Amino acid sequence: MEITYASPSASDLLRSSTAASGSTMPAPRTIKIIPLQHPDTSSYSSPGGFGNNSSSSSLWPNSWISRFRGKIRRMTFIDWIEMFLPCCRWIRTYRWREYFQVDLMAGTTVGIMLVPQAMSYAKLAGLEPIYGLCKLLPNQILLDSVYTKDIIVFLNTLEHDQFIFNLVHNDYVADSGFVPIFIYAIFGSSRQLAIGPVALVSLLVSNVLSGIAESSDALYTELAILLALMVGILECIMGLLRLGWLIRFISHSVISGFTTASAVVIALSQAKYFLGYDVDRSSEIVPIIKSIIAGSDEFSWPPFVMGSTILAIIQTMKFLVPELFPSLCTLSPNPTFPYIFLLKCVLFLGKSRKRLRFLRAMGPLTAVVLGTTFVKIYHPSSITLVGDIPQGLPSFSIPKSFQYAKSLISTAVLITGVAILESVGIAKALAAKNGYELDSNQELFGLGVANIFGSFFSAYPTTGSFSRSAVNHESGAKTGLSGIITGTIMCCALLFLTPLFEYIPQCALAAIVISAVITLVDYEEAIFLWRVDKKDFLLWTITTTTTLFLGIEIGVLVGVGVSLAFVIHESANPHIAVLGRLPGTTVYRNIQQYPEAYTYNGIVIVRIDAPIYFANISYIKDRLREYEVVGDKSTKRGPEVERIYFVILELAPVTYIDASAVQALKDLHQEYKSRDIQIAISNPNQEVLLTLSKAGVVEMIGKEWYFVRVHDAVQVCLQHVQTMSPKASDSSHEKSSFFQRIMKQRREDLSVSELESGNSQMRSDSTQDDPQLEPLLSRRS
Repeated sequence: MEITYASPSASDLLRSSTAASGSTMPAPRTIKIIPLQHPDTSSYSSPGGFGNNSSSSSLWPNSWISRFRGKIRRMTFIDWIEMFLPCCRWIRTYRWREYFQVDLMAGTTVGIMLVPQAMSYAKLAGLEPIYGLCKLLPNQILLDSVYTKDIIVFLNTLEHDQFIFNLVHNDYVADSGFVPIFIYAIFGSSRQLAIGPVALVSLLVSNVLSGIAESSDALYTELAILLALMVGILECIMGLLRLGWLIRFISHSVISGFTTASAVVIALSQAKYFLGYDVDRSSEIVPIIKSIIAGSDEFSWPPFVMGSTILAIIQTMKFLVPELFPSLCTLSPNPTFPYIFLLKCVLFLGKSRKRLRFLRAMGPLTAVVLGTTFVKIYHPSSITLVGDIPQGLPSFSIPKSFQYAKSLISTAVLITGVAILESVGIAKALAAKNGYELDSNQELFGLGVANIFGSFFSAYPTTGSFSRSAVNHESGAKTGLSGIITGTIMCCALLFLTPLFEYIPQCALAAIVISAVITLVDYEEAIFLWRVDKKDFLLWTITTTTTLFLGIEIGVLVGVGVSLAFVIHESANPHIAVLGRLPGTTVYRNIQQYPEAYTYNGIVIVRIDAPIYFANISYIKDRLREYEVVGDKSTKRGPEVERIYFVILELAPVTYIDASAVQALKDLHQEYKSRDIQIAISNPNQEVLLTLSKAGVVEMIGKEWYFVRVHDAVQVCLQHVQTMSPKASDSSHEKSSFFQRIMKQRREDLSVSELESGNSQMRSDSTQDDPQLEPLLSRRS
């Protein structure tokens, strides 16, 4: 069914221009309008269904529930297993001959990299270095007794869990490490993500716990374990409720600024191991710098020289050597010294001839080996060492000190946010590179389970690592088996290598931390933002500055607050464009972007580029009221017109309209009606049209004023404006002069058929002016 309206053709208008102003109207020509299908609101009366209108089911706001139910019904038993145990996805299809060698290579590489890094990050968190590997050890005996190993062996032989529980939470401390790695390999959905202790989370742990207890107290470690449990619970809840989308409201500029400032604070906090004297523990840069300057008289050269040398070696192996000597990363039959021979042997196990950049992972291990060798040979008294570390694996224990949970909740939320941004972001990028899909909510759940189980085995919060995940990917990891191999290497380190850790210099661990955080200083992002978007650069600057000078938590809150303020401002002040027709087409575009577009006297076409709801409806109404003003100068559309007769609302970009907006639209319609202005609606989507229909707006405005295309609305409005023209035939001389100027400036044919054919040139030399034609003539913007 087609709706038809009468419209004059260009030839009719030109013929009439030769007659008197009071002559008979030109013969109308029938035009065709594509009808808009209005929904039947009666089919939506039932909250549980849609009547017999099955095609409209997508309009129901809770249609996602129906899709979810359908997905559940289609799931098989294997699908259910894989949903709760994502590791089954790669176990079922594992190709041992193809995958095992590369997984072994990648797991070994990351494990060698993780052992010294974990110890370094544990120090950064205010814990003993062994905490990074996950050990249960007595606090006081570790510091004072030479019989630590014997006591640990005795404790490991005890069979009474309650006795162990009491010892752990009274005289013992716990630490973080390999247990979450094993758990994540089972419940995590990413096959290349390497989780474990990271610098940023370690700094957050130190920042919040240092205000509650001293790092030497058993309470300090109990709170670190409790924090891991809280983070795990939050991550599981967000994963199960599929709330990972909440993090989208945090701008990347905030994350970049926060990470940059945190990297600077972390690096300065490690300066005490280079300088040889204590520095204040703070998350603010000013107290740290003041304490560094105040203690300059106690400066010691040996740790500074050793730490700087080790840092230079790590950085060289990370960046310079793989670029200048790529042959070291490939197979060669003639190794020249034992270290390269060992490297080539490991590469041979993987049978890979790619540039695996194995030296990048070997940097931290090399630093530890060189530093330990030097201390073992020369015994310098001015260089502090890690100290005696007992052997053995951790025992099961339940976190305690729940009375402090309230004071830790803000940090737990912050660490959860970091986990979403870092871990999920890295995991998605790696999944895209390796050709498989990843569910961010499942990833959150896997991280949560890993942290919960880790807290039962004396772990502080862990998350995905940028550097280790990159090395794992570059080493060719195919499945989560690489993570299991990494955890196995850490277990072996706890069982067999802890006697060697006693001679590791503290400055070597500090150099590993500083090397890791140097890459977090994202100055390139700041340059990019300055060049592309000054607003985002301002957001980056605010977050960085407040984090540096006011602390980590305040910096994050300020950055997120400003970011949300920008989002709210953009949402409350949506972009509204006035449209004009591109010459020779029936396409309507923003007249500011296309100045050559034509607009029509008495008609304004407005496109709203956002959902309409209570927060922005006032702004939209104010903007629409502007077009009632005679000769609206804000649009700069050329010659002035006496008044506006029609406002066409292009609603194609509007995805949603709420009750407040509907009521405001009713009020606006009444205001326009009192001023003889008609609203026309173009191309609303089904959900918006259904909402308007239920609210009675469709009947209020009139179904005949709803259109599929902007061009259809323009044709009808032009026809109505043309019928209004005779009433204004007795216009003044100024109005006649205005029309004459229009005729001189314009040569475009406004015939509907000519518009649709693209032929818009005027084919008449008539110079007679007819006031009847004025509202129908276009104006150049």
